[in-house]
Amino acid sequence: MRGGFIPEKQTDFIYTTIGEELGFFGGLFVLMLYLLLLWRGRAIIIAAYEDEPGKLIATGIVTMLAFHIIVNVGMNIGIMPVTGVPLPLISAGGSNLIFIFFAIGILQSIIKNCRDLIFG
Repeated sequence: MRGGFIPEKQTDFIYTTIGEELGFFGGLFVLMLYLLLLWRGRAIIIAAYEDEPGKLIATGIVTMLAFHIIVNVGMNIGIMPVTGVPLPLISAGGSNLIFIFFAIGILQSIIKNCRDLIFG
């Protein structure tokens, strides 16, 4: 960071810092991990076909995570305006991290309760 062109490198522009430090494959690896997280969320939504409230809550959480990822990466690569949306699980800031952990815990609770419904 010699030029100092990135205003908030530890919060809003953490993906830019990852790309600078780890290169193309590091940035691609981070995106693949997020894709895996969203894919698991999609599997939870599909598994909760009998639990309508659980399915709706899981859909909301997965949509929220996808929105945060798309907006943050989009503003880092310059195709979206800078809005201050943090990158889930990576950006500095405790309140967002706690909220994301809480949301992932709800997803885990939904899939556990669905398995209890199926297997009795």
